[in-house]
Amino acid sequence: MRCVLLNSLPINIFGSAEVIIKIKPITYQELANLVQQADEVKCYIRHPATVQLLNSMLKVWDIELQPSSGLYSFNPEDTIIVVTLARPLRGQEVTEVTPEMLILRRIEVLEYKPEV
Repeated sequence: MRCVLLNSLPINIFGSAEVIIKIKPITYQELANLVQQADEVKCYIRHPATVQLLNSMLKVWDIELQPSSGLYSFNPEDTIIVVTLARPLRGQEVTEVTPEMLILRRIEVLEYKPEV
């Protein structure tokens, strides 16, 4: 299983597929458990302070995430986690992030029909 970390859930990751999703709040401990179980962890979060906080929380598993502005395409085998600021600040770059400033959501794809 690959664990994918995103900063949002852009609907274009699903292409023209029809999907039914469930968005579930998770804790940092649940995130850590998912990362520990994963064969690979891919980070698509470009915000350095957020990635730095995640690295400090996940360092016990020797995972070193790097900020990335790459584009993610959905794979049904992936476990998707959205990590985002609870209250984004418009026009400002947040340079320090605490766990309380973030929300974590697991995106579960309940139904996936690749071609509509």
